[in-house]
Amino acid sequence: MSFDPQLRELQLVFIDEAKQFLDDAEETLMTIEASGFTLDLINKAFRLAHNFKGSAHSVGFTALANLAHKYEDILTALKKQLYPLTPALTSALLHCNDVLRQEILILKDNPDHESSVDYELSALDAASQNLHSPAAAPSAHDAAPATAPDWSQGFEIFSDSDDKPKVATPPSFAAVKKSDKAPPPKSATPKNEGDEILKVPAARLDQLLNIIGEMVVNQSILDDCNHQATLGSGTATQAVAYMSKLVHDLQGLSISLRLVPIRPLFQKLRRTARDVASSVGKEINFVDEGDYCELDKSVIDRIADPLNHMIRNAVDHGVDTPAERQAAGKSPVAIISLTAITQDDQVKIIVSDDGRGLNKDKILAKAVSNGLIQAGAEIADDDIYALIFAPGFSTKEQVTDVSGRGVGMEVVQRAVDDLKGNIKIQTALGRGTTFEITLPLSLSIIGGMVVQANGQRFVIPVSQLVETIELNKYSTETITGTGRALSLRGEVIPVYHLSDLLGRGRGRATPRPMASAPQLAHGSSTKNAKGDATLVTRPAVIAMHRGKKVTFEVEEIINQQKIVLKRLGPEFEGLPGIVAGAILSNGEPGLVLSLDGLIAGVAA
Repeated sequence: MSFDPQLRELQLVFIDEAKQFLDDAEETLMTIEASGFTLDLINKAFRLAHNFKGSAHSVGFTALANLAHKYEDILTALKKQLYPLTPALTSALLHCNDVLRQEILILKDNPDHESSVDYELSALDAASQNLHSPAAAPSAHDAAPATAPDWSQGFEIFSDSDDKPKVATPPSFAAVKKSDKAPPPKSATPKNEGDEILKVPAARLDQLLNIIGEMVVNQSILDDCNHQATLGSGTATQAVAYMSKLVHDLQGLSISLRLVPIRPLFQKLRRTARDVASSVGKEINFVDEGDYCELDKSVIDRIADPLNHMIRNAVDHGVDTPAERQAAGKSPVAIISLTAITQDDQVKIIVSDDGRGLNKDKILAKAVSNGLIQAGAEIADDDIYALIFAPGFSTKEQVTDVSGRGVGMEVVQRAVDDLKGNIKIQTALGRGTTFEITLPLSLSIIGGMVVQANGQRFVIPVSQLVETIELNKYSTETITGTGRALSLRGEVIPVYHLSDLLGRGRGRATPRPMASAPQLAHGSSTKNAKGDATLVTRPAVIAMHRGKKVTFEVEEIINQQKIVLKRLGPEFEGLPGIVAGAILSNGEPGLVLSLDGLIAGVAA
């Protein structure tokens, strides 16, 4: 097949738009299933299928158009209210959505792929013929037929009974026939065809052009002052101050160009919750809030799988069965909540359920049997709950297709660490569990706390931090087998020297005097040259590490500032806890730390 660049460009536009079509159709079907049948929603689904069909035909994807046409036939019958939208039919239509989505992903990389959707076509064709059968049609005075057809007969793929034909499960898409033709030569396709496409609101582009225009005018003013040797004048000073504001605005706007709504991800997680609940025989009410929040596209892509693990765990592992819930005095329908909250340059994603809660005794027993801790060891509750993030850890007795392998929560923790975030756990036995994940909005520019250790400046992402303290105000002691720890508001928190973790020296941080400080409960005092009392301070930062707090003593806390992350060279690869470079506000280079990596390096 000869390569047509104009057609290929149209195909890529269709593929990008088709993803949104299919997402909207899936959301519409699930809304009908959850909230009830309405003609407006069915009409919306019908319009989406019709648009998909027409667009697929126009760019030469005939097989997809034919499947969309059969899909459209089913919706036509539903629109005429000939039959209700049963769970089995919803599953069938959702599966067709999945097949179409998988096919367009294949076609994105291989435009010559011959889509094979014969099974889906025959299944929907059978369903369509059944809908339009004269025997099945209701009489004029009947509002609906006495009994709905058995949709499972037309969609064997969703049946688990042994007496029906077995077809590949939807996630594997093994039934999709691969093209017998050899793939086209690499030179036949433009190298940039796989470039990511982002939809940017026109208002943001207008704002970008406006800021650039202001910068051009301001630069002209500064150039004129330079030619006239009046850079010290009030005009030049004002121009420099205004340029600083414009650069700040441009920085914020440039980040926003990569921000996309989290809603599509929430929609996929709603689908995950529905499918898992159906497979394990549980009833759930999925509630999401804050789906209007925006995140960097790369952050959403990297947190999608971990959140999928968490939702599957919540349904299969965290939520009790309807019988168990009724015995405990709960509603048989469990509630799973997914919330996003934007705070400054961070976002909090909260996953909660009203299920069993974490059983610390069971977790502790499993940890002892796995050799993670010693029997009889005194461990705080938070440390016990944090054990669920250990590799291979699971308290489920039987491994299923959904959970029990001890992989999911480890994946979650690793992803949060890689994104320079943190995760906290709140749980109550018999009442449910809440996971709170804090992430930066963007991976290119982050909020950072600049600290000094061994005379060098380092950056700690603010998303990893909880608070800053002065260690003199609290008593610290050495715990056998654990090291130093302090008691802070009833919590026992381990204390590390940042200099030691960085491997740049084993000495204690050098105390620095702090004038006009109040008398501290724990700390030594001295006198300055004038004889005034000054107090030695020991600054420290408290961060979250695998669900629990950790204290890092530093020489000095410099300031908090926006940090532009820079990729490091190969000479820094393998260094524990070093994740990126940055140019600090004083113009000097600094290293961005991952506290989790530092502790892991010490443990190793």
